Amino acid sequence: MSVQGGWTDKMKISELKMKMSSAVRNWRGQLSKHVQSNWRRLSGEFKRKYLKARTSESERYYTMRQKSNESAMEFFYRLNEAAVKADIRYKKGKKDSAHHIKRFIKNLRDQ
Repeated sequence: MSVQGGWTDKMKISELKMKMSSAVRNWRGQLSKHVQSNWRRLSGEFKRKYLKARTSESERYYTMRQKSNESAMEFFYRLNEAAVKADIRYKKGKKDSAHHIKRFIKNLRDQ
């Protein structure tokens, strides 16, 4: 049910509650009533807990490993994408390119 101009905050909270898994409902139950009844605060807490990355882009790049179901080429593409997001300019200089390739080789799985 919607009202002209969008949903009310109370309706948004109600819809979110209906769609939550039991684990998320348990998490929500631990929040203060003030947060549970305020859409802006509740959605902010939900995003912080369940949607936002907990690691920086550079940390993700430096700790990346090849997945067990991933080919070397897929891993290389994923590593390249992580490097771009971390603002590592591996395409610009020989030194950065060499470090990037060494990181790739070091983190390949044994096949």
